[in-house]
Amino acid sequence: MEMQSALTASPIPGLLPHPYKLLPFQHEAVVKMIQFLERPKYFPDDPYTKTGVYNSAEQGCGKTVMTIAALNYLKFPAVLVLCPAVMRLVWEKELKKFLMPCVVPAGAPLLPKIIVINGKSDWKKLAALPKTSAVHPIIVICSYDLAATEIGVETLSKIPFECLVADEGHYLKTRNTKRSKAVFKTLLPNIPKVIALSGTPITTCITDLYTWANALAPKDFPNYYVFANRYAEQTRTPFGIKYHGLRNEDELRTKIRSKWFLRYTKDEVLPELPDKQFIEVPLPASLAVKSLPQVNRTAVEQAMIDMLLHIENPEKHSMPLAVQSVVKSIRQAQGLAKVDAVGAYVESMLDQDIPVL
Repeated sequence: MEMQSALTASPIPGLLPHPYKLLPFQHEAVVKMIQFLERPKYFPDDPYTKTGVYNSAEQGCGKTVMTIAALNYLKFPAVLVLCPAVMRLVWEKELKKFLMPCVVPAGAPLLPKIIVINGKSDWKKLAALPKTSAVHPIIVICSYDLAATEIGVETLSKIPFECLVADEGHYLKTRNTKRSKAVFKTLLPNIPKVIALSGTPITTCITDLYTWANALAPKDFPNYYVFANRYAEQTRTPFGIKYHGLRNEDELRTKIRSKWFLRYTKDEVLPELPDKQFIEVPLPASLAVKSLPQVNRTAVEQAMIDMLLHIENPEKHSMPLAVQSVVKSIRQAQGLAKVDAVGAYVESMLDQDIPVL
């Protein structure tokens, strides 16, 4: 089915705030995302009511900025971003950097209010949102695990979100997990548009893609076993049939890429990519070291004097041992405080087969 619009005829201006610009392939991807998200306009014969896109560009191609650019164009007044816990502050940072004002029925364009859910106390902030989101646009950022809690499902279900962004969509590859049930059976049925993101939508077998294929194209992929038997290799074991690999690849590619799936690899877009960049992954302030190691007052005073001498003439006066000890203790304490968050981030990268040093 061909797209019925000339949206791609010329570049779309104003997708990002000045001075930021999309790379050519990113602009192309955003255009496709918009077309998939506004499916009735571009696919007039398509019967689906749920419209969405699965952006499977490889890690480092800019899926986050593509998504924000699409949100800037479509100007949804209420958006829910679900992501791994360690990525909540990354999303907050990127949204504050690239988000543009959204027009709401009440009048003048406003920057959406960003609310990050970090724990139980934050749910209270959402109590008034169903009444105010039509007046002031909102974006709620929440981890999958918090969204799947009883209070999370109950609170989020009451908010009239118009779009769901599911970062690292492969987190929902298993149909019967608590988080998958919360998203696909409770939240998503009430949200008309969805953007799923993952550089590795298939981590073990093509069946990993089924949950999203069913959510975005239920008439094409209504049944898990029909999907698995058609597109996966099968091996009989004493415990039943084991699915693995991929078959009928061309058929599947045609069915999904024409309506809701897009993919870019680094090899394809390498000439457009900038030099290697480093990103900062912020962590919650709650992980900060709250108190300094206890040090004798006299030792502190002497250390301050020694530090001033060191600053004035570092070649003659070395760094005071007392200061070195304090600094070392702080670094060790801060490092230990980051362990769980760093571990979760590395685990997420390993799930996507991204090399980690």
